[in-house]
Amino acid sequence: MIFKLVIYDQRDQTLLDKIEKEIKGDFESLKEKYIVKMMVDKKGDIYVRRNDGTVEVLDKNLNAIRTWGRSKYTDFAIDDKDNIILLQEMQVVKVIYKN
Repeated sequence: MIFKLVIYDQRDQTLLDKIEKEIKGDFESLKEKYIVKMMVDKKGDIYVRRNDGTVEVLDKNLNAIRTWGRSKYTDFAIDDKDNIILLQEMQVVKVIYKN
């Protein structure tokens, strides 16, 4: 599987060169790696929720910075102060303050 990151401006012009990262494996080993949601904070870090319920932070080169995965998360959000809010399957909200 190859992930490609392309950033466009409002006029559909590419802002950066395409970033590509390849993950090797078969379908069974990769099915939980699919990204189902993505958000970006003010620094440009990319927050993704994967199919397996983990939430991961990636830098602009698609390298993992941090992962939350002890619980399965159904959703997440980033507030105006770049705090991440994680919603667990048990419907408990966990806020992680970065400031």
